[in-house]
Amino acid sequence: MPLNHRFDTMLFQTPSQTLKRLFAYLRNHGGALTGSQAVKRALNLRGKPKEFYATLSKVLFGQIPETFEKLSDDEYCVRPLDQFNIPLGKSTFAVVDIETTGGKPPQERVTEIAALRIDGKGRELSQFSTLVNPRKKIPPYVVRHTKISDSMVKSAPSIDEVMPQLMTFLEGNILVVHDSFADMQFLDYDCDRLYNGLLALPLLNTQHLAERYCPGLGGLGLSRIAEHLDIAIGERHRALVDAKLTVCVLTHFLTKLNDLTIYDVYLNNTPESSYIRPGPTINGNNITNNIGSSKKS
Repeated sequence: MPLNHRFDTMLFQTPSQTLKRLFAYLRNHGGALTGSQAVKRALNLRGKPKEFYATLSKVLFGQIPETFEKLSDDEYCVRPLDQFNIPLGKSTFAVVDIETTGGKPPQERVTEIAALRIDGKGRELSQFSTLVNPRKKIPPYVVRHTKISDSMVKSAPSIDEVMPQLMTFLEGNILVVHDSFADMQFLDYDCDRLYNGLLALPLLNTQHLAERYCPGLGGLGLSRIAEHLDIAIGERHRALVDAKLTVCVLTHFLTKLNDLTIYDVYLNNTPESSYIRPGPTINGNNITNNIGSSKKS
């Protein structure tokens, strides 16, 4: 891709698939996690003594100290990027939602992407939205769910054409998604395929924010959270409308985070968080079972 080097500062680049999985796991969880837990879950390892995971985490995280910050004997996070170390109230955010043909790449593919750029008060600055030709048939149950049909995407651009535009739109913003595993596995797959790296922008997951600020909610689906916050819910399961609903949810939480930086929020996410999910699928390597579904509810 001719724009490759322009996006280098947005990417975590390494030839090691193991380190990519660890990076994605820490980024997706948006917090400081015990190294042994991260290694065990991100790499889908089982049946070893705790000491094995702790020793392995020291070896792996120690390979790239400029990326992985060690906070204590067995606790790590993604090292802060200076340009984002400002209060969230003065930051800008790119809220992303995608629709797909199904569970996870490379078997399944993107059919629609939307991104809204907002300021720290939730005011929309600009938007990006496009259908994407997945170059495969969309299953009937997904068509019923998203209302996106084969005829709608027939003349749409491919993901290879869309990604440079999306990367340009995301540049310089804190990335926000509602489900970091469902959406980020697709963004990571195509970033890794096209640019040999994973998105390294700071990430806010509105599910994590809901878990922290709405304890006992009983569900972390986007509609459930919006309903709990008395946010009006209209049409669902199209990328732009879901991104707009995520903006409404995010704006509610930003009122509680105004003076904090993205890294204050990261480090406030405890290792005992109940919303802990398995590691990611990177570059088509299926190392977990059913990480994502066709869409969040």
